[in-house]
Amino acid sequence: MNKVKIISLIAIFSIIVILVIIFILFRLNSPDTYHKNALSIKETATTHGLNISINKVTTKDNICIEKDGSNCTNNFKSVYGRFIVINFTIENQDNEPLSFYPASAFNLANKDGDQAYFVEGVDDIKDTIIEPGNTISGTISFDVVIDDPYYLYYQDNLTETPIEFIIKKTDINKYLPS
Repeated sequence: MNKVKIISLIAIFSIIVILVIIFILFRLNSPDTYHKNALSIKETATTHGLNISINKVTTKDNICIEKDGSNCTNNFKSVYGRFIVINFTIENQDNEPLSFYPASAFNLANKDGDQAYFVEGVDDIKDTIIEPGNTISGTISFDVVIDDPYYLYYQDNLTETPIEFIIKKTDINKYLPS
């Protein structure tokens, strides 16, 4: 073989190697790889004696922020598009009480990592202490730009890495089996 053919073969081989490396790096940084440990909303997460599950995910155009008996007297309209309302259950199987603060324990982001706005004070669950052996259920709401999927993160002062749930468009407005 002459030198030109050898140099051409080396150049082609080098280009192939570079393309393979780029492909591998792209796959390692893709959202699918980054979120590979995300739980579906049908799964229960367990951490530090807590079981955390999502029961139902719905959307709303507005949320009632003031009631007179059972009648809503003041609606809060979505600023960004829709509210995602997440009904969840947390069971404390630990021997110690858990201080639970929904506004700091939960976070919602879209596939690009943009954070959703947590709507405080409109949900039926407030800051509380979950005693050992007790279970609480409630809702949290986020004002969101319509997107798919969303990632709900749970992190308290005991968990080093947030627990991640994936919420797909097909999960929204559906009741989950109990």
